[in-house]
Amino acid sequence: YEFGNEWSLTQIIIDNLNEEFSRNVFLEMMRSYGYSEKYSYSFLADRLHNNEFVEIDYDLLILSSKLHIDPVIEYDVLEYLKHEVFASQNHFAFVDLKGYKYRFPEIEFEWTPYLVKYIAKKNGYKEINRKRKTMDYRSDRLIMVTRESKISSFGELIRQLLKNYTGNKHQTSVHEYLQSKGILNEKEYIMNKKLLSELVEENIIAIDALGYVSLND
Repeated sequence: YEFGNEWSLTQIIIDNLNEEFSRNVFLEMMRSYGYSEKYSYSFLADRLHNNEFVEIDYDLLILSSKLHIDPVIEYDVLEYLKHEVFASQNHFAFVDLKGYKYRFPEIEFEWTPYLVKYIAKKNGYKEINRKRKTMDYRSDRLIMVTRESKISSFGELIRQLLKNYTGNKHQTSVHEYLQSKGILNEKEYIMNKKLLSELVEENIIAIDALGYVSLND
């Protein structure tokens, strides 16, 4: 670039992105600039957290500056969230949203949980992300909490839910309970109904040799 001008990596990337782009296109572009996959995912996560990039669906993204949703439509989405989704609970996994696609007016893209999440985040709702060890974003539950909620992490949400749990303490039963609350993905086989190792590592829970779970103070 010309002497005296200041360019950032974000500006370079934005100048080279099309109207819509997939995660693979983004990663390939970052790779062509010499960046590692780990850094590329971190950079992408930061842009999503700051709402510079918007997820349209689980793979497709767009620059927030190129996504235009009428404020009247946003208000309709917020009313739906307030009166139907969060009317009786302070958290919800947006992948479980039902009957919303044809409820809202048409926009340039098909309605998805990701677009509803974008509007919610833009208006004060908080996203609760778990610290997963893999790059597999496809299993994300898109968990959101209300503006008033004091919960700020996945571990805190688990702790709150388990404080109210009075059922069988074996991790299979605990998994099924958290699954019923929308926190964990459904598992068909009992052998796969194991709690996330990160909850043990973060000292949220302990699991003994027989598979029984206790909540740490």
